Amino acid sequence: MGDTMKANIHEGQFRAIIADPVSHALITIPEHESYMHEGKHWFIKTWMDIDKGVTPTSYLMFNTPPLPNRIHAYASLSAESEFTVSIFRDAVITDTGTPLLGQNCDQNSTDTHALLPSAAPTVSDEGTLLWAAKVGQARSAGVSISNNYEIIAKSDSNYLYKIEKIEAATHWLDVDFWWYEHISKEIQI
Repeated sequence: MGDTMKANIHEGQFRAIIADPVSHALITIPEHESYMHEGKHWFIKTWMDIDKGVTPTSYLMFNTPPLPNRIHAYASLSAESEFTVSIFRDAVITDTGTPLLGQNCDQNSTDTHALLPSAAPTVSDEGTLLWAAKVGQARSAGVSISNNYEIIAKSDSNYLYKIEKIEAATHWLDVDFWWYEHISKEIQI
């Protein structure tokens, strides 16, 4: 009898690899699914009341950890009125603002996240524009799984969400941000 091939599904935990009887493809747990279940998947759920007359531009910032940690991120923003939202990489920040606590999706896990999110940072340079969208009333936009893509963030960098109110008066912007963290495969060779 031959040895059974096993896949590492968690640090030090292994599961037998099996072959699909129709396609003969090897079946294992997808990597992101493994990290979600082992407590390396977090979310932030918040909203912002934005008054164009007081604060026409607002920021959310996400500081990514250095290698070997890698961040896979999604975001969805919904609005009561019109906003523009832009995502920048390598922003220069002079004050990180108010820290936002990410919630672990595995509520039994005591793991803490390496990503450092915050609201209202002081920005001296927005960095490189990656993505921009206009969010209309009762609409949503984002870098999301429903749009079939995610951002694999650059390590040791500041990502900046710039939120600009278009209409006068105070309106809300609902923010969903979620991510998982893993150790870079380039480092594990």
